[in-house]
Amino acid sequence: MVDLDRAEKVAGLVAGVTKGVAERENEKQKSPGQPQPGLLDVWRQTYNGMAQRVGNAAKDPLGAVTAPLDAAKNAAAGLTGTWQSASMDQAWNSASAQAGELGKGLQAIGSAKGPLATVGATFAFLTSIEQLLSTFVSVIPFPAFPALRILDMDVGLPHAHMHPPNFIPPAPPVPLPSTGPVIPIPILSGASKTLINMMPAARCGDMGLGIWCGGYFPMYEVFLGSSSVWIEGARASRLAVDITKHCIFTSPKPSDPPVGPMIGFTIMGSPNVLIGGVPMPSLLSFAMGLAIKGMIKGLSKAVKSIRSLKSSKFSRAKTLADEPAGKGGKAADAPDGGGQKWSEAEIKAEWAKTKSGKEVLDKLPPSTKFKSYKPKGGEKANAKYSPKEDAILIPEHYTSKQAAPTAAHEATHADQVVNRKLGKKKSEIIEMEVEAKNKGLDVYDEMGKPDTPYDYTSESKMRAKDQAKYDEAVREKYKKHYGIK
Repeated sequence: MVDLDRAEKVAGLVAGVTKGVAERENEKQKSPGQPQPGLLDVWRQTYNGMAQRVGNAAKDPLGAVTAPLDAAKNAAAGLTGTWQSASMDQAWNSASAQAGELGKGLQAIGSAKGPLATVGATFAFLTSIEQLLSTFVSVIPFPAFPALRILDMDVGLPHAHMHPPNFIPPAPPVPLPSTGPVIPIPILSGASKTLINMMPAARCGDMGLGIWCGGYFPMYEVFLGSSSVWIEGARASRLAVDITKHCIFTSPKPSDPPVGPMIGFTIMGSPNVLIGGVPMPSLLSFAMGLAIKGMIKGLSKAVKSIRSLKSSKFSRAKTLADEPAGKGGKAADAPDGGGQKWSEAEIKAEWAKTKSGKEVLDKLPPSTKFKSYKPKGGEKANAKYSPKEDAILIPEHYTSKQAAPTAAHEATHADQVVNRKLGKKKSEIIEMEVEAKNKGLDVYDEMGKPDTPYDYTSESKMRAKDQAKYDEAVREKYKKHYGIK
């Protein structure tokens, strides 16, 4: 089965790599015979820039200290000074020029040699469309801010993760900030040719390393960039205004859910290079991410359908093999050969279709039996577990599909009694259920998945205003359920 959550995490990464490789190929097509940028140029430029910085700091220590202060002063001056914007005429002229370039882009796609060159020309064309769409945003006044570079620092707002080294629930998690630099990664992060103050320019979509919010992968992404200034096919980014998105490989759904805002902002920038333009995300990267996620979801559904088809065929074959001769297709484990519509084999096959159902199968004690019963008049028809018999009792009129969810819930009681060595004491099971409900949790959902949150507030108000009376009502319910006097 395709792990959809994990696949969605890397969709943006795949999009970035594809776009970066294509853009490099497009550069080769634009300037044949000219020296081409190497794969590791962003590392080489960063190393050379750091060496120059160290040398300059040795000559002028005070200048190295005041550079961040100069960037902050320029940012403040931009806010308080005149906000620049393009006139509508300038925007129309720019849009007209961009529209003219789109025709050349289509010609480049048609004349490209090889699949990679075609992809590169296509990305250049799509980038031109995004630039055209962004042109009219330039009429909105906005201050100029210091340009962002590789190794400039970022600070993320405090947030937490529900695993060590942070506290594990029910202990309250402690939100932690994260801080770290934008880092050079070939193709993915940092301009390979454009330098600002000796360092590669940082752009929308470039990545950084933040230490440490407690996440498994403390990486962040520069999420916004200038609407009007582009550097090597990506929006130029600036100090403070172009926010960053943290823990980009952590989705709120999987096993590393964050608590708190996963955003931040840069705190360093160029002391003398200012860039204007309203902050905007990369529309192309956003569209690519959606497209890749859609492809992955479609693939996941196809795989699940195939697995389900195979499982149903196996289930039916197993059921037919279990059926005794001469019974007219009745379920094999019907005690008297009549009335029963479910079979143990089919119920277990239903469980095997889900992750939580497989957990039930793994934990089900081998001694546990499945028994059929006929509900009496007025008795609610559902599956129930008998500790005395170590058996799951299922209404005879249930189909296997109807019985599977409620039988899975009751199978967890068999696991509690046998595997957790509760000594088949019914009172301990009751206390366990009551304690879970007092904490607002349902220990198992309909297919046996542990610790599923469930709101019992409304049920509590319906049953009794006093919590003690409600607890007693729950105890009485389970006493009746298990036949305890």
